[in-house]
Amino acid sequence: MREALQKARQRQHDLEREIVERERAEKDLQQAQAQLRRYAALLEDRVAERTAHLQETVRSLEGVCYHIAHDLRAPLRAMEGYSKILLNQYGPRSDAAGENYANRISEAAARMDLLIHGLLEYGRLGHEQFPVAPVESGAVLDRVLGLLKGEIARRQAEVRVQGEWPVVAGNEKLFEIVLIGLISNALKFVAAGVAPEVRLWSEEHGNVVRFFVEDNGIGIAPEYLQKVFHIFERLHSKDSYAGTGIGLAIANKAAERMGGRLAVESRVNKGSLFWIELPRMQEDGKGESLEKAHAELASTA
Repeated sequence: MREALQKARQRQHDLEREIVERERAEKDLQQAQAQLRRYAALLEDRVAERTAHLQETVRSLEGVCYHIAHDLRAPLRAMEGYSKILLNQYGPRSDAAGENYANRISEAAARMDLLIHGLLEYGRLGHEQFPVAPVESGAVLDRVLGLLKGEIARRQAEVRVQGEWPVVAGNEKLFEIVLIGLISNALKFVAAGVAPEVRLWSEEHGNVVRFFVEDNGIGIAPEYLQKVFHIFERLHSKDSYAGTGIGLAIANKAAERMGGRLAVESRVNKGSLFWIELPRMQEDGKGESLEKAHAELASTA
């Protein structure tokens, strides 16, 4: 009897000790969780602070580049203007070599002015505000084709617009910049003696709309497919095709600023197919993010 009583007391003692240890462990766990939450909140605050600082730095750098590029245009235009005066007023007094040098100065100044203009446009897209709103894509396309009417006629190009172009969530000016860049390239980058053929259409996939620009141009090699969207990335010499190498970078930046995505498929000498993706405008007048629209499309596939 005494032995059974001692065993019962021992079990009770062990149970009490286990309860105490468990309470201590739970308390330590709660303290560790509280400390972890404090660390997580502190880390989140620091990440937010550094992200805001980085964004401000980027905006500041874009602003500085914008103003530098703007200020560079004045002396550059003076250089171009004086070189033209030199050619017009003193050309007959100089020999062929002198005239050639003056022409090269004028051409270089004009080309540099184009580069700076491209930089200004690229910088403007980086630091200005562009609100997202309903965009009548068909109306924007009509306006762009009107602006390019002279170039289309000069190159004897065939431009075909197919299907309906829906209302999307974007920015009218940015969408216009994208279309001008893609269609201008489709008219420009064709083989010598070939009339450009450009086909334009749209496709809806759930809440995602793709706008396509297909051409019969010289195409792009596989290793350059992503590089074409980088600033000042030229795939051809300026003697072969005029340009600054910044047009597609500007179009890509414009697509990004309205939450869109620009992509390309191409084969050398087989033409290129560019497209921009934007969210379709909902009936309530709101547009979802492109990522959410893609997620919804994937869930229903």
